[in-house]
Amino acid sequence: MLVTIDTHAPFWYTIGDAVLPLQIKGEVVVVIDPGKTNMAVLVGDKLGHIYALLQLSGKGGDVDCSAYCREFKEFLKQYLVNVKVEYAGIEAAISKKGVGFHRSSLVLTEIRAELISLFYDIHGKKPVEINNWTWKFSILPDGMRSQSEKGSMRFLQDFYYMYGSADATDVICMYMYVLKENYAGYAYECKKDDYTIAKFNYSLYPSFILNGQQRNMFKYNPELTLEENAQYMANRSLVTSFAGVLPDSLTEEEKSHSSMPMDEMNADVIWGLVVVRC
Repeated sequence: MLVTIDTHAPFWYTIGDAVLPLQIKGEVVVVIDPGKTNMAVLVGDKLGHIYALLQLSGKGGDVDCSAYCREFKEFLKQYLVNVKVEYAGIEAAISKKGVGFHRSSLVLTEIRAELISLFYDIHGKKPVEINNWTWKFSILPDGMRSQSEKGSMRFLQDFYYMYGSADATDVICMYMYVLKENYAGYAYECKKDDYTIAKFNYSLYPSFILNGQQRNMFKYNPELTLEENAQYMANRSLVTSFAGVLPDSLTEEEKSHSSMPMDEMNADVIWGLVVVRC
């Protein structure tokens, strides 16, 4: 099976090969656009940050479909071992007249069945079926929803040039639809983690300095230490993360992580805990 992760060079995977897991901990959203020989898999959070976009290929007609299914199931199990799949979505099958018993339909049926089996194993339930017309109507502008073209390519031109695949732009649009329908206005509430995925740095800044900058948003937990909040955030974001903090919830030692003396600021001014993975 040929695997491409984000825009890195593609590589071959066969059963028994080592798989580097996604370096993220916690809850994720997984959305899949399956095809007879190619598949796009997006892993992201509930805030709109894409952790990884995978493109899996069964090498055209050179490999038996059952062998391809075995490979992508084993690869995805290992790749997602650090995370908890909170939402899994798969594009619903598109029925076409006169091909109910065509070999291509049987191949796609087997692939979809294996994906459903995979998510029963790692998620505990069947993935949500995302109707093709529903996500297009919700996300794509007028004039880009036709079944005769890949409107997502025009809608996400930069992503298409980046990934070189309409499957990739389709699955990004499906992910946008899932977030819109399920996680609008969502923010993570920090909890205590037993370990961290990667090293990180953190600091405190007056929140007005950070206005207008796009970052993953978290809810600061005053029951935890500043570092415990930062660790939770670092485990769940590959990019800079932000959480609003009131100075009253911090110890004097924790206030030393601020970019300027806190006693120069009003006590009710919200500060931003900014976390960056190393």
